[in-house]
Amino acid sequence: MTLRIVLNTNKPHHFGTRRLFFDDLASAMGALGAYVELDNWQEYHKFDVAILLCQDLAVQAARKQNPNILVGLVHPSDITPRLARETENADFIISGSIEERDYYLKYNSHIFIVPHVEKDWRLYKHHVEKDETILGYHGNKVHLGHFYPNLTLALEALSQKYRIRLKAVYNIQELGYWKVGRPRMPISDVQWEYRTLGQELLECDIGLVPGLTPIPGRLRNEVLRVLGIDFGDSGRYPNDYVLRFKNSTNAGRAYVFMQLGIPVVADMTPECCQALHHGGTGFVVYSAEGWYDAIERLIQSAQLRQEIADNAHSFFRSRYAREEYVGQLVNQITSLLEQKRAGTIPDRVRIPAPADRMEQGRTVKRWWDLLLQKVMR
Repeated sequence: MTLRIVLNTNKPHHFGTRRLFFDDLASAMGALGAYVELDNWQEYHKFDVAILLCQDLAVQAARKQNPNILVGLVHPSDITPRLARETENADFIISGSIEERDYYLKYNSHIFIVPHVEKDWRLYKHHVEKDETILGYHGNKVHLGHFYPNLTLALEALSQKYRIRLKAVYNIQELGYWKVGRPRMPISDVQWEYRTLGQELLECDIGLVPGLTPIPGRLRNEVLRVLGIDFGDSGRYPNDYVLRFKNSTNAGRAYVFMQLGIPVVADMTPECCQALHHGGTGFVVYSAEGWYDAIERLIQSAQLRQEIADNAHSFFRSRYAREEYVGQLVNQITSLLEQKRAGTIPDRVRIPAPADRMEQGRTVKRWWDLLLQKVMR
């Protein structure tokens, strides 16, 4: 049976979501033998499967035309009640990371990971010793704001000791110049263009991938203090890590550097920890001192930069081959379609919240209530 798939979204073509999860995915599925169309909103009756963007709110329209169609969503969301219902009503979700998959399992049991992997750039960096080291960033402007405090402080300290420059590639035309969290050091701001991105980044010697959302020191201390009060049996741990990242965090920016042969230093988000084995295929850090240490090691040795880059490139090619992960996705969708037609899809597992089942849950609720009261003062 040839799987018939339609991929529909209103997202413009210059957005990464459109490129990776619709245009590129359609091409890859077609290469594996599926019958695929893009942007056919009027003929859902022709297809077995519809892949839609959650924010387009198109699930009901697809099912109205074809009640038997299997509907998948890209980029689930629950920031509004309508989006949460859309996420829960889909037959499956295509997720870009383990963080996103884990978060949305409470809405949908069938979540298939498709990593944020760009095309094969066919460019590769060969590292040499040089007087100036260029550090590179590419991606959404919001993550430039996340340089502060730890990465910003590390870069400012490094710039006092080494000749370094930061090359920041982002959408200046639509979002304006980066100001928040900008370190005091030489910086080149470059307009993001997909067709020239690979060449722009090839100038860089080290790739930077911040991914954690800053937590103000006062709020972090309040969390630890309140935890120490309410969970006194466990003791107080002022040296605990308190990390914050959005549910859609992914390692897509790191993958581009890995493809291009540029060693990566990244915040210790789950997906980056999977791709960057510390000291082997990259470095994962959190503190200002951690950023400083990893970047300094790479500044000091072109040989280390090459070794890390080569290890990362080999790992990437073995783990993130497009044909393999798209082939797995097609198999998962086919299996789910067969279950739906046979009426054998199991009900979603619903695990009650702690507050609904045990005293500890009430303790957790009291803790959060107290924390919110303190933060809102």
